[in-house]
Amino acid sequence: MLDVQNHRSMTTCLRERQKHHLHRLLHRLLPPLLLILAAVAAYWNSFDGVFLYDDVKSIQDNPHIRVLWPLSEAMSLPLWSSARTVDGRPLLSLSFALNQHLFGPEPWGYHLVNLLIHIAAGLLLFGIVRRTLALPQFRERYARSGTWIALAGALLWLVHPLQTESVTYIVQRAESLMGMLFLLTMYCAIRGFASEKSARWYVAAVLACAIGMGVKQTMFSVPLLVILYDYIFNGGLALGERGLQRVGHVARARRARGRFYVALCSTWLIVFGIIAVTWKESTIDFVKISPVRYALTQPLVLLHYLRLAVWPRPLVLTYGWLLEDQWPRIVFPGVAILGLLAVMFRGLWRRQWYGYLAAWFFLILAPTSSIAPMRQVIFEHRMYLSLAAIVTLAVLGGEHVIRRFCVAPRQRAVLGGGLVLTVAIVFGYLTHARNGDYHSDLKMWQANVAHRPQSFDAHAGLGDALKAEGRIVDAIEHYRAALRIKPDYAEARNNLGNAVLALGRPQEAIPHYREALRLEPNYAEAHNNWGMALDAMGQSQEAVGHYQQAIRLDPGMAKAHVNLGNALQASGRTREALDHYRQAVQARPDYADAHNNLANALLLLGQPREAIPHYREALQLEPGHADAHYGWGLALGAAGKSREAIEHFEQALRLKPDHAAARQRLREMREGEGKIRAKD
Repeated sequence: MLDVQNHRSMTTCLRERQKHHLHRLLHRLLPPLLLILAAVAAYWNSFDGVFLYDDVKSIQDNPHIRVLWPLSEAMSLPLWSSARTVDGRPLLSLSFALNQHLFGPEPWGYHLVNLLIHIAAGLLLFGIVRRTLALPQFRERYARSGTWIALAGALLWLVHPLQTESVTYIVQRAESLMGMLFLLTMYCAIRGFASEKSARWYVAAVLACAIGMGVKQTMFSVPLLVILYDYIFNGGLALGERGLQRVGHVARARRARGRFYVALCSTWLIVFGIIAVTWKESTIDFVKISPVRYALTQPLVLLHYLRLAVWPRPLVLTYGWLLEDQWPRIVFPGVAILGLLAVMFRGLWRRQWYGYLAAWFFLILAPTSSIAPMRQVIFEHRMYLSLAAIVTLAVLGGEHVIRRFCVAPRQRAVLGGGLVLTVAIVFGYLTHARNGDYHSDLKMWQANVAHRPQSFDAHAGLGDALKAEGRIVDAIEHYRAALRIKPDYAEARNNLGNAVLALGRPQEAIPHYREALRLEPNYAEAHNNWGMALDAMGQSQEAVGHYQQAIRLDPGMAKAHVNLGNALQASGRTREALDHYRQAVQARPDYADAHNNLANALLLLGQPREAIPHYREALQLEPGHADAHYGWGLALGAAGKSREAIEHFEQALRLKPDHAAARQRLREMREGEGKIRAKD
């Protein structure tokens, strides 16, 4: 009987142990799993997004990221001081090069990596908040709810629509990758503060911080926030009860902590070095933009950020926000921001958690929302990390209110969980809807112009999208709208010239290119387009000078190399043209016209066998390239392969029925074959 009772007791104990183990496993795995599923659900439709706006110059048309070696190419060092998004951000460019190497040049691969980065950042934020709420000063209050509060904060941060610009707008991996490394630095530092074997965590934190500095200079704030975290939550260099048992251990730990601070702050040298190398581009805004007016505009911008954090609609890619010069509009926002700063300093002085959250918000935004002027006063992606402070504050505030009015723990859990789930569903729906705007240039810019008609960038972007759709007259209207808002907008002036040229009016286009170059003397694309207008007027010799000037300003401009090659070949200088076609192919291996024209030049020089691979490549890149089929037919005919040549001439005519040269060659070859058969 006793044995039976003992067996039952052991069975019950085993079941309880298994139940406890299952509960702990669920407690550990469920939050990360929920965060991953929520992020995937919210951003699933982002994979249909296209390259738009700065994506084009920094990714799609960036020849440097197509190779991994030498690293100077993969890091886009030749584009430094070019004002592209990869300018002065070597490790951002390297991430794009790795992305292309792993997944190819299509947008979906970039969207996949961006989403993975965002998920990793959300998991790190969850870990940071959970470990902070487990500190001795919070342990009693949040012993049961700390993990779920951290989950709620990370969940809302992950699916918040304000994050779409950092995740779905591909080139703004600059923000999300920097944000992930920022949070990784914080997480490793927090683990190091709480660990007896802190050295490895400190090393990991410094490495993450150094890498982040090479992604985006906003990373500058993280050493300050690490030190503030230690000061507020750990009592500065106080090490806790276990560490205080041995004086020698305390002394060693203090020295280790001090070395960690020095190493972390030494990563600022990376930022200083990048600024020194790109000094001209880094300081140009100080000449063009008043730092005082920029700083006075920022209170309005910061309040707009806070409003978007609460209700993220409408969201736009570019605001066209002009610098403020009317004092009545500045005073009240300025007072509000000064009040928030006062709360922050009070919290820091008293070592209160709310002071740290406020410091997190302001310090991360400081590089872009202070006296250092930027060409764009506001961008939504700048809120990527600062939003974490607002969401965490909202969740903690909500938990405080629920705890106050609901006594029963089960009621608190149900009410709190229901509220978080409701908000997460609303945010997820809005995020999903916003991702749809990234599916086409036209849709994005139409929405932008509808919400911010005063944005010159949005009008110019819509003009580009309409021109790509063949709606030239509508495009011209929006280019003119952009120039009415910003008369010194060189890019809009250049694109207006392109639209007029597309209508077959090169003489009217040239004054626009001239004006664009007056506004921006080093504008390589305007020189190239001016050359095209001259070519259209039959002035090839004059066009050559502009193509050469474009290449001098931008040696990697494949289009200018092709245009110069065409002009040289038209004047009988085929060998010189060949060199420029080769440079165009090297700069842009996916440029079908460059391969086709290189093959044509090789064919003219009597090298049909060397020409055929380039015709093949042109057709792989652009299967509907009728001229490549025609040229391949010529090369096969020159190599004595008449039957294969006829197939390519027929294909050229199927693609382009009015291709007179292909029709003539096809007739000649068929007649030749007929004579051969008759003779036989």
